[in-house]
Amino acid sequence: MQYSNLAPANYRFRVIASNNDGVWNQEGDSLDFTIDPATYQAAWFRVLAVGAILGILGVLYRYRLYQLDREYNVRVEERTRIARDLHDTLLQTFQGLMLRFQVVDDLLPPGKEKEELAATLECCDQAVTEARNAVSDLRSCAATGNDLSQALRDAGNELTRETTADFRFLVEGTARDLEPMVRDEIYRIAREALRNAAAHSGANLIEVEIIYKEPLLLRVRDHGIGIPPEFLNDGRGGHYGLAGMRERAEAIGAELTIRGGKDGGTEIDLSVPAHVAYKKRQRRPGWWPVRGARG
Repeated sequence: MQYSNLAPANYRFRVIASNNDGVWNQEGDSLDFTIDPATYQAAWFRVLAVGAILGILGVLYRYRLYQLDREYNVRVEERTRIARDLHDTLLQTFQGLMLRFQVVDDLLPPGKEKEELAATLECCDQAVTEARNAVSDLRSCAATGNDLSQALRDAGNELTRETTADFRFLVEGTARDLEPMVRDEIYRIAREALRNAAAHSGANLIEVEIIYKEPLLLRVRDHGIGIPPEFLNDGRGGHYGLAGMRERAEAIGAELTIRGGKDGGTEIDLSVPAHVAYKKRQRRPGWWPVRGARG
């Protein structure tokens, strides 16, 4: 008889026998022996292996955070460069053309041609305004810093300055640091919602509320005329604000809801999962190989 694959432990092998008459020896005999564990079976080796695996996972996780920080900085630098180029080329060209059109308008006598040119100038004014807003958005993402609340408060005051609407900003819960790229997208979604409310709602009050819970909630509401049902999904023809907001929300795994407010107007809710929104706390030890290499 064979006993194979015995686990490391202390064993006692006992044997009893019988004679030809079938009489058994009740005392028998025994042999005590021990099977020592192999190196990979030792408790210290298993603890060491688990520690090594956790250490490798920790290094990979920290390196991923480092990569995300670098990616965010590259994005901010690229947006700032694009904004600068647009301002120095496209906007300046538009403004030069408008000045030339204005000279022609001054030379034309009253009539249909002058009216058509005036309508064209109005379209150019709108195009320049939209271009300036786009440039402002590209630059603003680099200026939000860690304080999303202050950035949204400033955006609301800026966008409602030339309207009859009052702006109110509310914060519930304790403010927490957000992941940079997520914070950027939240800011841009909120700014687009604020711009739409200021430009189209005719509201006397526009509110922004941030709720620091799990999940993170952002709410933009106005008490204006509301959005026509046919525009809720895709927005107005030729305008991509709502579609862009939905795309940004989807990109960060958030849920965007647009509906009529309880007292009229429009309410836009953005729900961002906590594990996506909030920045993970980390402590870099002195041996961390990329310490101080952040862009």
